[in-house]
Amino acid sequence: MFTGQHDHVNIKEWHLVRHAYFDMTEADLRSSTTDSGSNVRKAMLQLLAPWFPCTSHFLHKAVRYALGQNGNAEMQ
Repeated sequence: MFTGQHDHVNIKEWHLVRHAYFDMTEADLRSSTTDSGSNVRKAMLQLLAPWFPCTSHFLHKAVRYALGQNGNAEMQ
C-alpha cells in the first residue's frame, strides 16, 4: 500500500521498491504505462525506461468530451 505524500519523489521511490520486491532493478524496466496525473508523470519521466500514458485514460476523456464536456449527457 502506498503511504505518505503522493508527490513525484515518493511515487518514484514506491515504484522502484515494488520492482525490487520482485528482484528487479531500474535497468530491468523497458517501459512504464500509468495514468497522466502530474505527479505520476513527473516520477515516471525520471526513470530510465520510457513512460507511456494510458490509452484508456485518453479514450475516457475523449468520450466525456463527446458527451458534453462532463460526461453527463442525457441518454435519449
